[in-house]
Amino acid sequence: MVLHCHIEAMNVGSIPVIISDKYELPFSDLIDWDSCSIRVKEDEVSDLLGIIKRNLDREEGLRENVKKIYDLYFSSAGEIVNTALQLCRERVS
Repeated sequence: MVLHCHIEAMNVGSIPVIISDKYELPFSDLIDWDSCSIRVKEDEVSDLLGIIKRNLDREEGLRENVKKIYDLYFSSAGEIVNTALQLCRERVS
């Protein structure tokens, strides 16, 4: 469910804010998630608003990258499956 929410947010150009120390994001072998999301450590959640404000200067670039990544990897079930298969092939090789 969490992944689905992130994908839907990306579809409308929203920048995902990921609050987690250990959550492994999908396709992280291919996607530079730092280029399209804001990551917040669990022990820093009390400063969430400050962290978001400190990233406002990156907003335009983050949104551009969100759109590119959504279009490349998440825009359809076929794209998701093709990317997963590509990663499987690379790991087997």
